[in-house]
Amino acid sequence: MKNNKMKIIINVVLLVILFLPIGLYIFKFGFGIWSEHKYWSEMGSAFGGIYSPIIALLAFVVLAFQVKSQQKIDKYHYDQSFILGCKKDFDFYILELDRFLEQNANENQKVRDVLHSEVECIDEKDLLNEDIIKKLKILSDEYPKLVSIWCAMNPILAGLNVHKRFPYNHAYTGCLLKAASILSPKTCIALDKMYFSTSSGKFADVLFFWDKVKAYKSH
Repeated sequence: MKNNKMKIIINVVLLVILFLPIGLYIFKFGFGIWSEHKYWSEMGSAFGGIYSPIIALLAFVVLAFQVKSQQKIDKYHYDQSFILGCKKDFDFYILELDRFLEQNANENQKVRDVLHSEVECIDEKDLLNEDIIKKLKILSDEYPKLVSIWCAMNPILAGLNVHKRFPYNHAYTGCLLKAASILSPKTCIALDKMYFSTSSGKFADVLFFWDKVKAYKSH
């Protein structure tokens, strides 16, 4: 509704600009089928002097709108290309990580089970304890893909989360839901904690599933 009103106002203003000079000329000098050439020449000179800058200004305005419209189109294509690339990389990493977590760590456990058992027994307040860091680094060395793939995924989420607008926020939320649905929220939180501990808390700003990291940083 607001856009329609604005269009009507713009059209009325344009009509006034275009026809006002003609009306003023007729009001001041009259209009007729003159028999002498000089009257036609004078009218042509008057209208030419008035309408030349008006038409030039309108052409400039139209060009400015075209440039702005093209910028929006270019921005849209860039956003879509960037998001598509992020989602493609994220899908690759999430599937690779899920396959790795489903591998057998021993006769009784999968890698996912080992991750859960090792991380769940740690008090969250002790994640930056030197002994805990060493313990989780040993686990990381034994299963290197856990941290390396999770580390590769986090910058993708960070890149999508920078822009708090559509379609970035939509893609960001979609990636979070995809990770939680494929890996499980429990696994995502365990990986966040492991990444937080093995990096000595340096990358706390790029953890997206373990909410308590915010309270942890405030201490």
